[in-house]
Amino acid sequence: FFFQAEDGIRDRSPSRGLGDVYKRQVDNYIYILNVRFAGDIHFSKEVDESLENVRMPSMILQPVVENAVNHGIRDIEWEGKIHLTVTGDADYIRISVKDNGKGMTQEQIEGVLSGNREHRNEEGDSTGIGMNNVISRLELYYEESGLMEINSEGEGKGTEAVIYIPCLLYTSPSPRDGLLYRMPSSA
Repeated sequence: FFFQAEDGIRDRSPSRGLGDVYKRQVDNYIYILNVRFAGDIHFSKEVDESLENVRMPSMILQPVVENAVNHGIRDIEWEGKIHLTVTGDADYIRISVKDNGKGMTQEQIEGVLSGNREHRNEEGDSTGIGMNNVISRLELYYEESGLMEINSEGEGKGTEAVIYIPCLLYTSPSPRDGLLYRMPSSA
């Protein structure tokens, strides 16, 4: 882990490959939590391996998973689970982080998506600053809004946060390049 953390510090690039993001950032984060909480974080993933080279801004996925832990499955009375799914088509990569935890009201969802930093849950924890940062980074990087949605059927029914990464399919001379992100217009 220390070598990987050091590696991330030296890498000053504003974007990373999706495979690197979930393997290094998310898997390491879940590993640390499981060491800390005696393996109580049940995490699974389904990732289309052909999308692992998709470039995306750094520190987008880990805060979403962290939110699922802290605001979704922490302190629930049933076995908490988090599931990461990555799929794609010609227009967008769809990254879903779904938990079976506390769920959210429509008002809470709207507060998070609107960037309402004053919105707090009954325990007084902030519910949106990390997500607001993710939404802002996506909008700045891709120059497009609406790249995140949050879905929940209500309290006690879990939450799904979905990130949409704009992409462009093209044939590259190198097969490892694969599917690449759409460059912002200023690039």
